[in-house]
Amino acid sequence: MNGVRYNVAKTGPGYVVLADHAEIQGGPGMVRIVIDGREFRKSVIVDDYFPFDEFVTYEVIDE
Repeated sequence: MNGVRYNVAKTGPGYVVLADHAEIQGGPGMVRIVIDGREFRKSVIVDDYFPFDEFVTYEVIDE
């Protein structure tokens, strides 16, 4: 997001949970996840996120 990487503790359909608290301004970004050595990337539009929110929600703009 804006050239900054965030570590993810958990992911699900349309959301991630950050490993560390951060304040993120919504906008275009990329979700990149590596599972068992396989990389998955999705271009997304991220909703505004504040440190007291648990989930960072997003909408996928490409599959």
